Amino acid sequence: MGCLINMRHLDISGTNLIKMPLQMGRLKSLQTLSAFILGKNGGSGINELRDLRQLKGSLSILKLENVVNARDALEANLRDKLQLEELVLKWGGHTNDSKKDREVLDQLQPHAYLKRLTIENYGGTTFSDWLGHASYKIEYVNLHNCKYCIFLPPFGKLPNLKYLSIVGLNVETIGTDFYGTAAFGIKPFGSLETLIFKNMLQLEEWLPFTDVNGGAVAFPCLQQLFIQNCPKLTKGLPDGLFSLKVLVIDKCQLLVASVPSAPAIRELKLQYCHKVLLNELPSLALKLRISGYDALESFHMDNNHCLQELDISDCPSLMLLPSCGTSDTLKSLSVKNCEKLLFPMHQCYASLESLHIRFPSVPNHGPLQHLASVRRLEISNCPNFVSFPEEGLPAPSLTWFRVDSCNNLKALPEQMHTLLPSLVTLSLQNCPELESFPEGGLPSSLKSLEICYCDKLIPSRMGWGLQGLPSLGSFSIKGKCENLESFPDRGLLPSSLISLDIWDLQHLKSLNGDELQHLTELKYLRIGYCPVFQSMPEGGLPTSLTSLKVKKCPMLKERCQSENGEDWQKIKHIPVIELDNEVISRS
Repeated sequence: MGCLINMRHLDISGTNLIKMPLQMGRLKSLQTLSAFILGKNGGSGINELRDLRQLKGSLSILKLENVVNARDALEANLRDKLQLEELVLKWGGHTNDSKKDREVLDQLQPHAYLKRLTIENYGGTTFSDWLGHASYKIEYVNLHNCKYCIFLPPFGKLPNLKYLSIVGLNVETIGTDFYGTAAFGIKPFGSLETLIFKNMLQLEEWLPFTDVNGGAVAFPCLQQLFIQNCPKLTKGLPDGLFSLKVLVIDKCQLLVASVPSAPAIRELKLQYCHKVLLNELPSLALKLRISGYDALESFHMDNNHCLQELDISDCPSLMLLPSCGTSDTLKSLSVKNCEKLLFPMHQCYASLESLHIRFPSVPNHGPLQHLASVRRLEISNCPNFVSFPEEGLPAPSLTWFRVDSCNNLKALPEQMHTLLPSLVTLSLQNCPELESFPEGGLPSSLKSLEICYCDKLIPSRMGWGLQGLPSLGSFSIKGKCENLESFPDRGLLPSSLISLDIWDLQHLKSLNGDELQHLTELKYLRIGYCPVFQSMPEGGLPTSLTSLKVKKCPMLKERCQSENGEDWQKIKHIPVIELDNEVISRS
């Protein structure tokens, strides 16, 4: 490698390289170096970076635990590489010498105009003094899994910092060391827009910023705040976040707080933090997600006339959804695992376009009777759901409909062909008791049909009436069906079909070649997990096919791989053939 002295760009991303070759320091013309990997024995040491002064863009220095002597890191001379914009410093995750790790970080100080910095798996107990120094113009900082650090740098003093992510540190308190000592009138984190605390397992409190001189507030420009998986955090949320648009609090079960006053909030997620009080939904919020509030019985959003997406899950005491009143704007509603919830949907949600219900049981009234505007409907994991309302499912705007894991559902809605005139996609999955399609068949507008693991439905397939679906372009069948040795049956599939998926048919041995030849528009054929599938049909596959994918069909794969075999002759006209994710090149 050392002979390539005129090389300017070297990208080793995606390789299995474990250390850099010898004499990397001779590549003095190098401008792009995606990563520099330090090996345990041999290879180029970190001091080989010394003369690579033309490096620009991004540089990752990996396996820093293999630095032999901290003084070698100083020779990397990062402060003089003024064209570098991003620096990633990564240790292997296990340290035997915390002091050495700190000394190495000290010596890897970059120039003051670096824009992005990531430090990962650092083994020191404190960070270097240059982090958080007010002279740095850095904009993005990531500290990930530096698990021995118990103090944070004074990031509040960085004037240009826009993004800060702190993940997996064992800091117990966020306080004055984090904000830094600011001059009179200077606002800590004056430019910060995104702040993330995640997997801070020892964090107990977040102290507010106090300006002894008066007047300054922290986080004046903060737009996104994420506090995730901080199980010991008991108190402390900043207030006065007048620019905040997104607030996410997740898995902070001990946190006692109220949602901060932030009039600009557009998206609010409160998940498994039931002691965080939502006194009033922010007036301009567009998205609200609430999960894991065991004692929540109801909540109000009288002050909000903008909400478009509402997602509620794992709230076992919730009985009533909020009423939207006359200024209804809600377009998407998802309700999961709220066993006591009643549905007064005849009174509100007139603008609803997407509804996802996941319940132990679904009532035969309420939510399924007021779907005039709904375009997407999913009913999943409802083991006690047996039937739809007798009068069917009046949803004239519905285009996408999925029923999944309803183990006792026996029938689809009646009059689907007239009550669902706009239906384009129908997906039926894991409904083992479903036996037949409704009288009158499926809507003629249907373009995509998926039937997965509905094993009582498949024996009645000749009564499905798919030939009467002129727009059906995609069909998928999956299931461990007995006595299904050949597919498709005569007259089952319409000639309009473009894509056909055959999956997990345990007893399938062959394809019906004569029937496939009638599918003159077929372009994509996928066959997978059919262990006894033996060979391609005698008449070959349709000449319209452009792609054939075969996965986990060992008997078929072996016959298709032999270029002298009969099955190869049947498929060789297809432009793209893929066997177990390996594309066979065409001559």
